[in-house]
Parts: sequence; C-alpha cells; structure tokens
Amino acid sequence: MAILTVKAGGGGGYTTIQAALNAASNGDTIEIQDNSEYNEELSINDNDLTIQAGLGFSPILDGTGTVFGEAIKFNAKTGTTWDGIDIRDYTNANAPVFQDDAPGLTVKNITVTNCAKICTSTGATNLFQGTLANPITFENVTFDSGVSGAKMLWQAGYDYIEFENCVFDCRTMIGSVVIMTDSAALGMVWNFCTVLMEATTASAFNATTGVARNCVIINVETNSLISGTGLTCQDAYNCAVQGFDTNYSISGTDSSNLDGDVEGWDEVTAFVDYDNDDFLPASILLGAGIAIAGITEDIVLTARDDPPDIGAYEVAAPAAVAGEDLATNRYRPLLHRRHPRSGDAIRIYPIYRRR
Repeated sequence: MAILTVKAGGGGGYTTIQAALNAASNGDTIEIQDNSEYNEELSINDNDLTIQAGLGFSPILDGTGTVFGEAIKFNAKTGTTWDGIDIRDYTNANAPVFQDDAPGLTVKNITVTNCAKICTSTGATNLFQGTLANPITFENVTFDSGVSGAKMLWQAGYDYIEFENCVFDCRTMIGSVVIMTDSAALGMVWNFCTVLMEATTASAFNATTGVARNCVIINVETNSLISGTGLTCQDAYNCAVQGFDTNYSISGTDSSNLDGDVEGWDEVTAFVDYDNDDFLPASILLGAGIAIAGITEDIVLTARDDPPDIGAYEVAAPAAVAGEDLATNRYRPLLHRRHPRSGDAIRIYPIYRRR
C-alpha cells in the first residue's frame, strides 16, 4: 500500500488530487502536502483509499467554476476515508457534493461550506448510501450554509449514515430551512449533533426509523415558535429541541429528552440566549447527555465528561463570580478551531469565555 503525495505547485508526486487518484490502487493513501485550493471534481476508482491532509497542512477542495458541480463521486467503491480537507463552493443546485453509493465511507475533521446540496436523488440516480454492515460516517464535521438561500439540503436517496460530533449551522439561510428530509431513509444515526437555525419554517432531522442521542436543535429566528418539526425519529435519548411548534415526533423510545418548549418560550432562560446564540452557564445542556461507547471526544477533540454535555461541544460552565447569577449571566463565545493533526487554527467554533 503506497503513499502518493500531492502538491499543487510541484515537489510532490502529483499536482492534482485526481491525478493521484488515477494512479492509486486499492488501499493506498493520498496525502495533500500544502495549503492549496484544489479546484476539482473528483472520482474515486478504488476501494479502501485514504485521502488526507498532511501533518501541518489545511488544503481545500474548491468547487468554484467546476463543470458539473459535484465534489466527489464515489462510484460505489468501499472504505474511502476523507480526512482534514475542507470542501467549499460547490453551488450547482442540481449536483450533490457527495454522489453515488459509498459503503464504509468516513468523512472527518472538515468543514463543508457554501454548497447547494450535500446529497440529492433524481429518480434512481445520484444515490449516496452506506449499508447496514458498512455505514457512512461523518465525524467532527461542520456543515456551514455560508450564504443566504436554499443550502445544506440532504434531499433524498441516502441510507445508513451516522453523524458523530457534527454541526449543522443554518443561521445564514432564510425562510424555509430543510436539512434531512427523507422520512423513509434507513439506518440514520445522529450522536452529539448541534443544529442552529434562524428560519420561519424548518425541518431538521427526519427519518422515522432513525436514532438520535445527545442532540440539540435550536431555532433562534423570533421569540415565537416556528412551523416545522425539529426531530422525527424512532428512538431518541437525551435530546433537546427548541423553537418549533412541533417539537419532536418519536414513535419509539423517548428517554430523558429535554423539550425546551414544554413550558413556553419564556420559561427556558437557562437553555440558550437567543439574541447571541450563547448557551448560559446554567444551561440544561451541560452534563445532561448519556455516554456513548467509542465517542470519547467532542468536535474539537476535547475529552467528553461522563455524563457528557448535549451537542457537538463539551464545555464546562465557567466558575461563578461572587455576586453573579449563573442562571442569567451571559458568556460570549471565543471562536476558534485547531486542525486535529497540525494544531493550527483553521476554522471557528465556540468555546466559552466571559464577555
């Protein structure tokens, strides 16, 4: 199993990712060893490939000006790993970022920004599916809508996808927001996910046989409940849904879910600060989750407590200051993220800092 290196300006084995993919064989690793923006549409032709950012590098797969608009076509190849290479600006509404079946695919440690559709199906084409034995997994991934408009839509044709420590940031979208809309999708799992919206109508996670654990779905558009369903699934454990008139629909197990709308909008001041999207030090999200085997860190590789916090981030509340009320004192996020291998600051994520 070979390691093929890519540097856009030369000095590596290849100057484009696709050239390395064309030369690869089953089980090879393709390593991007610079911080370049690669303006490509990729096609995976072998099984068990790893495509990763080299240590200390933060390359980007950039869709600006591409012909067809899809970022990666998997051609039903199995076992692909995509690690540390951000994806952005694939804006063709008729072309999904991820296309074709991809059993055993792992996508981790990236941000997907300003892409029209993550996954969509036209008839029997463009399916993006794992299998029961080899699901697709997204770990430590932020899906960031980036601009106003109909973005971040997993429309149809997906099955057996698991999300761990993922953020769906829809706050720059307007009007009706939909994220995952295929109620018939099989094998959907959401663990430690955070959804942020500013919508008038919305649907977040919708799969009647799905399972959600330690997830929080928040709409912060207005001080009134919006039309839509935050969470529709078979089983949910320790989830919180806020700002929807239909908070969640759960036909199976409903264990210790935290429903922010039960007592009305004004009764949940310890849940979230709607003006600033800040969690409060006395938030019911803190320490309210359940431990999940195999998930020991959050999206920025902070160790999970036991019991863990709900959502993608594990955050300890700041220590109390004499004379301050923890239930009402706001804290403003300091935004940063560090690359999981290099430690370089490359993206923004909230941790807590006194404002």
